[in-house]
Amino acid sequence: MDLERAVFISYSQICVFDSTLQSPFNPWSDEDVARYFVKSARSVSFRTEQESATYSVELTDVDHNGSKNGLIRSIEASLTISDGGSIEIASISDGFRITEPTSGELKVRFEEYEGLKIRLTLFRSARTKGYRP
Repeated sequence: MDLERAVFISYSQICVFDSTLQSPFNPWSDEDVARYFVKSARSVSFRTEQESATYSVELTDVDHNGSKNGLIRSIEASLTISDGGSIEIASISDGFRITEPTSGELKVRFEEYEGLKIRLTLFRSARTKGYRP
């Protein structure tokens, strides 16, 4: 099952993070900007093409490998959700939380497409508990 939401992206970044974090947005170095993402153990931020725009953000756990029509970039990174946490997806000014508790390690694939579309695919490890879209 997929979930899709409109999210207003500001400062060219969208972040996937553990909802228990007080400060989920990571500082960006010049190197991070050049590679289009920055991460810490419980948070990963991806750089978008548009500095400020409303994107359609799809969240899924289905691997759409091969769906490359209009793809601008694809990046994979891992993060850990702490016990009692859940997944939150946000920019500085907008976002949403997956209310089902989740904990463990996740791999996130960020795909940005033409037409202001983002797909976030969550890959669960054997140690991940909880969330299923």
